[in-house]
Amino acid sequence: MPNFLQCFPVPKALRDCVESQKDVLVVQPCLGEVLSPSNVHSRFSTLLWLEELNAERELREFTISGALLRKGGVYLHLEVLGLAEGRPNLNIGDRVLLKRLHNDDMVMEYVSYVTEINEEDVSLRVNSDFHHSYLGEPLDVEFTYNRLTMRRCHNALELTKHFGESK
Repeated sequence: MPNFLQCFPVPKALRDCVESQKDVLVVQPCLGEVLSPSNVHSRFSTLLWLEELNAERELREFTISGALLRKGGVYLHLEVLGLAEGRPNLNIGDRVLLKRLHNDDMVMEYVSYVTEINEEDVSLRVNSDFHHSYLGEPLDVEFTYNRLTMRRCHNALELTKHFGESK
């Protein structure tokens, strides 16, 4: 299906700045300026990216090492302690990476998608070949940030550029 929503990727300089815990004002001086029509777009887009970087960091804290998944008929099931309290905050359709180390020290990465959330348990849809070959061995689990909401926010902000223009 065609995707009409732009990507709005986090600028590399901003990501590098935040990851190295440097002063964000060096990369985005607009954050230190008084809000005005000329800087509203750059300021709010920067704030959205900072929110996204923070959400990514928070999700990384919930990485699970050596998780054992249970096989279901169609899905694999993962116990996630704290899920009932919204930690991590997962939604149906979110992507979850499953990683396992092969005997040749190569890490195999499998993509799964959240299909159901119950209290402390998540159902994951995986490739059928992986589902059939999974024998209960420990996997590392990484939750990934779903950018769709932020992309919509950036898109709405983009539309505000045209406010006040006469026709």
